[in-house]
Amino acid sequence: MLRRIARWADRRGIAVELTGIDLNPYAARAAEQFTSSPSTIQWITGDAFTYTLPVDVVVSSLFTHHLGEAEIVRFLAWMEAVARCGWFISDLVREQTPLRLFRILAKAAGWHPFVRHDGPVSFRRAFREDDWQRMASAAGIPPAALSLQRWTPGRLCVGRLQ
Repeated sequence: MLRRIARWADRRGIAVELTGIDLNPYAARAAEQFTSSPSTIQWITGDAFTYTLPVDVVVSSLFTHHLGEAEIVRFLAWMEAVARCGWFISDLVREQTPLRLFRILAKAAGWHPFVRHDGPVSFRRAFREDDWQRMASAAGIPPAALSLQRWTPGRLCVGRLQ
């Protein structure tokens, strides 16, 4: 996601400083290896919750379905605290149609058995609009302040401008 943002900004002549944070040192290392140099992206291994510097925008992609509700409430509160302009989450949505489509595509494409198992688990762990409104409220964010938008089969985008 950060590489796409960097390309978008570069095409428009917009100067950006991007930071990718992941607990898994292998993920951060792999992201760095797949990022061309020079880059405006800094990859950090660590806990995002310890990152308290103010930033303009926090972007999260395909992350929250790995968390429980209490952790997401904490994540939402953290984003509210550190993001000056707002935040954006793109993740899976818990629904039968994208789950079924994923299973068909994964089998037809001959994807690795791990991916064929993990994908449906991720869809079942994902959240729906009412879940996000409830979790935002628990984080002290008025549910009416959220932007909730479906994107492609299987994705839900949740955001807030401050």
